[in-house]
Amino acid sequence: MAQEEIPDNPGVVFPPPFIYLGWLAAGFVVDYFLPASLLPDAVQYSAGGVVIVLSLGLFFSAVRLFRKHGTSIRPDKPDTAILTEGPYRFTRNPIYLAISLLYLGISICADSPWPLAMIVPVLLIMNFLVIPREERYLARTFGEEYLAYKSTVRRWL
Repeated sequence: MAQEEIPDNPGVVFPPPFIYLGWLAAGFVVDYFLPASLLPDAVQYSAGGVVIVLSLGLFFSAVRLFRKHGTSIRPDKPDTAILTEGPYRFTRNPIYLAISLLYLGISICADSPWPLAMIVPVLLIMNFLVIPREERYLARTFGEEYLAYKSTVRRWL
């Protein structure tokens, strides 16, 4: 009996940015048919803009570390390093946190409760389907080094 080959990647089935994008689009489709708003214009644009800027800063600081350490940002590619500096000191998933914040910032700027509501299934999918696959892969690949890091840094914040 041939031994099943384990891929050198987390085995994430669907690219996470598309998970966020799909649910955001679904929220805007619902908003098209059931428009609603919550915020005054001055609040929606300033608050949403601040969240978007913060998300982009977090995203690019994390991506810079991937490049610095020569490892791939893509979850379907092998990892070659455990990142523990910069935003990785506070969260094991700064890119997913950044994408979540971007999603929230866009939803706030659009002043639509529907995309905001749709972030709940996104976060459930990420937390229970995507991130655990990545964590199993990192534990398998880096062993104690990753487990020690995981025990001291939170998954989200």
